[in-house]
Parts: sequence; C-alpha cells; structure tokens
Amino acid sequence: MLGPDVELRRTAFDVTAAIERCRSVGDPAAERIAGLLTGPPTVAELTAHAEALRFSD
Repeated sequence: MLGPDVELRRTAFDVTAAIERCRSVGDPAAERIAGLLTGPPTVAELTAHAEALRFSD
C-alpha cells in the first residue's frame, strides 16, 4: 500500500515543554491538553467516545 519510496519518520516531541507553553499562554484547554499528552486515552475509550458522537447528513 505504501510503495518502496515511502520512508517512515519519527519526530522527537518535548511533552513537558509543550504543556508548559500551553499553560504559560493561558490556553483554556491547557489542562485537557496536558492530560492527553501525559495519559492518552485507550483504544476502547476512543471508540466509546467516537460511537457516542452524532453526525449530521
């Protein structure tokens, strides 16, 4: 599906610095972001959330 020319990459991400930055600028979602970055939801939690959403036609 991906072909021979595809190169998978990984980028380092400083989670602590990102959380501090969110908090320092007064982002109203800072604590939610911090929680997601330090303890991401499980597949089951994501599935339950997605299934609870209502989509319009």
